[in-house]
Amino acid sequence: MRKLLLGIVIILLGTCTTYAQQQATISGKIDSLKNNKLFLYRKDLIGTMTFSVDTIAVLADGSFNKTISLSEAAYCTLTSTEKGKFGVTRTQLFLAPGYELKITGKAKFGTLYLDNVSFSGIGADANTYLQQKQQQFFFNSTDFYSIRFVSMLGGFKGKNAEGENYSLLQKGNTQAFLQQPKVYNDTVTKYYSAQRVMLNEFAKKADAKYFDDFKKAELAAINYGEADAKLMYESQHNDYAKHMKIEEVQVDKDWYGFLTPAIVRSEANEIAAEPYRLFMVNYYNYLVGKKDSNAETTWTGVCGDIVRASSLFEKNEAYKRTITKEQFAEVEALLSKSLAVATKSSLFEPVKKQLLSLREYLNEFGAGKVAYNFNAIDINGKPIKLSDYKGKVVYMDVWASWCKPCVGEIPFGRTLEEKYKDRKDIIFITVSIDKKTDDWKSGLQKNNPAGTPLYVEGAFGGLFAKSYGINSIPRFVIIDKNGKFIDANAPRPSATQAIEAALNKALGI
Repeated sequence: MRKLLLGIVIILLGTCTTYAQQQATISGKIDSLKNNKLFLYRKDLIGTMTFSVDTIAVLADGSFNKTISLSEAAYCTLTSTEKGKFGVTRTQLFLAPGYELKITGKAKFGTLYLDNVSFSGIGADANTYLQQKQQQFFFNSTDFYSIRFVSMLGGFKGKNAEGENYSLLQKGNTQAFLQQPKVYNDTVTKYYSAQRVMLNEFAKKADAKYFDDFKKAELAAINYGEADAKLMYESQHNDYAKHMKIEEVQVDKDWYGFLTPAIVRSEANEIAAEPYRLFMVNYYNYLVGKKDSNAETTWTGVCGDIVRASSLFEKNEAYKRTITKEQFAEVEALLSKSLAVATKSSLFEPVKKQLLSLREYLNEFGAGKVAYNFNAIDINGKPIKLSDYKGKVVYMDVWASWCKPCVGEIPFGRTLEEKYKDRKDIIFITVSIDKKTDDWKSGLQKNNPAGTPLYVEGAFGGLFAKSYGINSIPRFVIIDKNGKFIDANAPRPSATQAIEAALNKALGI
């Protein structure tokens, strides 16, 4: 449920404020930029992975000039990398209709953000503030890890993270979940109080004509970021504590005292801030989890639409690649119920698109569908097909030697295989999607994964990956004795109880 990583490095959101002008201009020059394009991402109101994108042409000298259609203010990210991936060069922006923002900076290889960035023109104050906030409170701050990773790790546990992101998650572990309530609460209060002080001090010297609307949105980001950090602490801490087999916590009765009716508002400038939306959705899910009748009556108007549509979006994301007919019927019914009370039904369009995608997935990879009879090779170069394992339950681990989360699952995989070593009706296989066989073989020697090691060509763009719907790893798949899917996105070996239950059911134990 928790998907805050993009909220940290790609804070992008539209608002509901009406402006006389319907466009903004950004121009400037970025030295040492290797790309001839920049991409401006604006976060959609619904979901955490959907964007609108403007492509900006960059001349040979690094200069650019782009007029953008913009009816509402928006937090954005300007990046040199397409499709929202983590690029070498990016910077956070706040744009509003009427802005004429000029940007200068230098692309520095190996760093996340523009070096020596500066702003001028209309909108410079808001963006200068964002740069200073980024430097002071994000990656240069230990408190950043202590707070933000509580939410982030909840979203990534059991999912996929690679490279830099995975390392950051690991760094956040001990600084987030292992904190006790008082220490954590003090950290949260200190962290967000300092942000409020910085914002108020900056506002004193900024041009109020262009800064005031931004200040309202930014204050909402701070206030609701703090509320969300406190709301999610107990459940996320204890969820992780169970996984790590460490002591759980129980907060006192006053912990949730901030959850008063007044906290639920739907001001346009507040809707602009992603932390506001995240908090509202998490608060809604919190009440739903407690079976509180207020969950359906607290949120009204556009705010209610955003909350319900986002909650459905997240539910569909959780079902992605594992959807059953029963779950599909559930989300269809919830969508119909939400649309019946919607103020702005267009906000549910991303959910409708998800359902179409889920239906396609269900038709192709759902339980009982025939799995693709892949062509692979074993360590000796011998051709292997899925059909070679007919009569056995197949537990397939799709991995690559460069994938840290994949390697992290290997010890659990060996333990799992050992538990079933006496059974002749199950086989464990590891299928590498490394680009080169040499990398695969080197990875085998270094990591010694469980099961029969196999290799397929094509990496993520190959027929194997496409035929199994694989666009991220590690991925685990259970196939029955007749070559049909049981679960195309099965539990990981580290989810001991879940995977043993799934395999036992497949084996009829």
